[in-house]
Amino acid sequence: MNRPGIVGHRGAGNLAPENTLAAVYTAIRMGLTAIECDVQATADGELVLFHDTSIERTTDGSGLLADTALDDLKLLDAGVWFDYLYRGEHVATFQDALELIDGRLTVFVELKQPSTVDRTADIVERCRGESWCRIISYSEYVLAQSARRLPQVPRTFLINPESAPDPLEVIEHLNAIPADMVGVPLRWLETDLVAKIRQAGFQVITGPVDTVGHCQQITEAQPDFLLTNEPGNVISYFDDQDSA
Repeated sequence: MNRPGIVGHRGAGNLAPENTLAAVYTAIRMGLTAIECDVQATADGELVLFHDTSIERTTDGSGLLADTALDDLKLLDAGVWFDYLYRGEHVATFQDALELIDGRLTVFVELKQPSTVDRTADIVERCRGESWCRIISYSEYVLAQSARRLPQVPRTFLINPESAPDPLEVIEHLNAIPADMVGVPLRWLETDLVAKIRQAGFQVITGPVDTVGHCQQITEAQPDFLLTNEPGNVISYFDDQDSA
């Protein structure tokens, strides 16, 4: 199969503390096609890479991210929970992450709240990231707002249905947003689904693809991108396939 684009989940989030500059740098060093990162706002409206609504799991602090100002967040350790070697790693701002990346890979920017769209757009434009950033979301409203604010930046609609998605319904949503890519959970990835979506002019990303078995599972469907927590496993699999 053609090698899909490899997207590191939360940077290279199983190889370094997720959503930190260390995870971003690891993804760059590995030569990944792209990273996915979660962008949320602090109490004072600054954008940071952060997945959870509370800060306990990935820092040595406590409380809600939305109640914590950036200056206070920067005092926390965001690396030691992962490994003592990352002691002193801080929560990354969105702008710092884009400045580090500087077009060396594509950034799938996941937004959850409509209130973050304008600020995200300002930072993408300031970092001249229009050609290498992509807005992704489960919210059609967030994506529609992003289309108006950053029309030149592509958009990915994430879905997580309880039953197998209807390709015609997916295509209808993509046209309405508008978006050019859909994120389909690995459990619903089927050759016919991918073929119909691609025939309509859209792309497909799936995940998480972390094991050899997962890689084999997507062989027939051939999505355009895969999201992975284990980029080393995925790269090794495709390298072995290329050399076979």
